[in-house]
Amino acid sequence: DGIPDPDLKLRVRVQARQIFTYCRAQKMGWAQDVEPMVRGMAEFIGHFGVTECRSDGYVHLLNPDFSIADSKKDLYDHAFFTLAYAAIYDTFADRPAHRKARRIVQWIEKEWAHPSGGWREGDYPAPWRRQNPFMHWFETCMFLYEASGKPEWAERAKRIFALFEQYFFDAQAQVLREFFNEDWTLAPGATGAIVEPGHMFEWVWLLRWYERLMNHDTSAYANALWHKGLAIGLDAAGLIYDQVDADGNVLAATKRLWPITELVKAGLS
Repeated sequence: DGIPDPDLKLRVRVQARQIFTYCRAQKMGWAQDVEPMVRGMAEFIGHFGVTECRSDGYVHLLNPDFSIADSKKDLYDHAFFTLAYAAIYDTFADRPAHRKARRIVQWIEKEWAHPSGGWREGDYPAPWRRQNPFMHWFETCMFLYEASGKPEWAERAKRIFALFEQYFFDAQAQVLREFFNEDWTLAPGATGAIVEPGHMFEWVWLLRWYERLMNHDTSAYANALWHKGLAIGLDAAGLIYDQVDADGNVLAATKRLWPITELVKAGLS
């Protein structure tokens, strides 16, 4: 019925995603005077989402009273914290926000650098490495490059694109792979077989954005993901399965709203 659930734990990254959303809305002329709300959410994250004063790392979940429910620090989450500060910088010409985005990245590179390339999943033992955090770091680095023009962000985007080419994109099956061992070999068995069509469409959008920014032709990858995603990912009504395998066998028949937004974005691109 739309009434907030007061007993639900809060995902800290959602606050960051809302910061980005409202900053973009103002930038595009769809909302006005969002700065007080945006800065209030940033202050909330900085106060309740950290385990120590002035930390550049943020926790995963809060209890309804804003105490920490899950103190793990996650690579996926931090893509959105960085993106939030990038959006504040872009919308309000706030240079300290750009410095904060850089500090988060420097903190991650110091704490979570992985010998096989990229970063660890976070400060906790993870059973697999995921492509999903890198997809959102790709987005964040491109946004920062577009907003600032600073080559450091282009270089980071290029490194993530290299991971996509080498590991995430399966050229033989024409799909995006999701889960990997520590050395980026594909996870075994049922875990390695998982394909998420929503993520395939998301990469189509991101690859076309990368192509525009870097003048680097990504059409072979984007077209492959688009056509294979349509072939294996949709039900009879045009909704998108959460998980299939590379042959189109349905692994999770549930369907959510976010993959539809990615299908629309991919189609537009």
